[in-house]
Amino acid sequence: MNISRTILRSISLLAFAVLMSACGGESGGPFSVSPGSLSFSAQIDGTAPASKTLTITANEANAAVPDIIASGNAIDFGASSSCAGGNEANLACTLSSDDTKIYVTVPVPDPDVLGIGTHTGSIAITSGGHTNSVSVTYTVEAGTPAVSQVSPYVTVSGQTQTVTIRGGGFTNFGTTIPTVSFGGTPGTNATVVNDTTITVDTPSLFAQPQGYEVTVSGSSVNFPSSATLKVISTTNYADASIAYNSAPPRKVLFDDERRAIYAVNAIDNRLEKYTYNGSSWDATPTTLSLSGTTIADVALSTDGSTLIMVKNDNFVYEVNPDTMLLQGSTQAYTPFTGTLNCSSYDACLDRVAHTSDGRIMAVNNNTSYVRDFYLYDPASNTVEASSNLFTYPDNGLRSPEVYGSATGDRVFLTDTYDPRFYDSMNRSFISFSSASADPVALDGDGTVIASGYNVYKDSGLGYNSQSTIPGSGTIDAMALSYDGNTAYIYRAGDIEAYDISLASPPPATPVTPMASPGTGVQMILSRDEGTAILAGSSALVIVDLP
Repeated sequence: MNISRTILRSISLLAFAVLMSACGGESGGPFSVSPGSLSFSAQIDGTAPASKTLTITANEANAAVPDIIASGNAIDFGASSSCAGGNEANLACTLSSDDTKIYVTVPVPDPDVLGIGTHTGSIAITSGGHTNSVSVTYTVEAGTPAVSQVSPYVTVSGQTQTVTIRGGGFTNFGTTIPTVSFGGTPGTNATVVNDTTITVDTPSLFAQPQGYEVTVSGSSVNFPSSATLKVISTTNYADASIAYNSAPPRKVLFDDERRAIYAVNAIDNRLEKYTYNGSSWDATPTTLSLSGTTIADVALSTDGSTLIMVKNDNFVYEVNPDTMLLQGSTQAYTPFTGTLNCSSYDACLDRVAHTSDGRIMAVNNNTSYVRDFYLYDPASNTVEASSNLFTYPDNGLRSPEVYGSATGDRVFLTDTYDPRFYDSMNRSFISFSSASADPVALDGDGTVIASGYNVYKDSGLGYNSQSTIPGSGTIDAMALSYDGNTAYIYRAGDIEAYDISLASPPPATPVTPMASPGTGVQMILSRDEGTAILAGSSALVIVDLP
């Protein structure tokens, strides 16, 4: 069998002497295939097993290079296609050093994409009217019983809220409703979404520094836990105007636990932390300065342990939110392959959001208009790209922004033609039929979205119109309450609050900030919704809300 190293694209001749197969696989026809079947296994919330290899060997001289056709959901079709023949399998192929064999690499998807169960696929190797078929079986099992995370990990003293519990093995409960407790106090309305996810309403708890251990019990199943719910007291952040240390931020976020504002200073290429010291805000921020390409975006993990930062160099950076120092490797992972031209902002990470399963949704800023998005897993240091993870129109986005919910259960991806939500519970996309409009804001779990003047709610069958914010003119910034019932908008120099659970919200009483934040305003809320933070071109403005 003699196949030129550049031939894997058309019909070729096999010029070597007959090689009778001894591989143990199917041996009929011009080719033998070994092994005759492939099997894989994995656990939910685990990593995909390593790829396996098929060996195709010629049984006769002058046999045409075979068609290799793969099918079935057990096979990952995202690998670069290099197989020969008139049909391609979207699988990678290589030749042996003596040109006598073809090696076919067969990868499988992430187990969370498929879900628990046995999934199948097949690979057909066809030549000279004869086909050898290789079956592929991929078994995804329930995860190891454990409680690993609660998101969001912060709630307010005396309040209840719906949180997402992440772990594994939750389907062991069957039809039994588990008991989810916080420091021994049970929550209510617990629902097993899937093997890795439970939603539950927290009880009303007092603030305490050590937090409350989250436990799941029932059906005689032991669930070890490493999750803690932090409960904070309400804080009266009095009205204030904070002058920037040097430049306005590209992105701001608020950390309720640490009572801190993080700001991306893209001009000076640094991350800044403004901290409330109990009576006032520190005028000089703590900073993390980095050389090289520009810091683009930052997100706080849903367990509060890590700031995830991306730069225009296609690396993911992990930052300690307490010390403002890089954690671990300064270059955690590079999800791109090939030659990149980051100096001209081509194919480099630009926007980021955390998901409740511990992964990171990132979007690049490719100047070719259609941009790619990536799901990065810090625990395994692996990445899955839009082209091989999701079914999505042309596997890309157009001029996207990324908005993550507080729980991390939903991430909204804007798009010129086809905006969508990423559902991290089920690792799937939910269509958003209306064109997205600025500004955009999500409630705590992402089931309510305000886009411009329009408010939409997920009915379980998709996002439908819920209400319209009254008034006219430009809405400069917006934020939603955690429960999705109130929209706070910044318009014409005032903050207005509307009850968007009503189809026609009544007129609002405006609150005028003590100073103007300038233009290009972003707005974020404290968890107790008693404080709004406006970040514009001129200043960070803190507003006490009634």
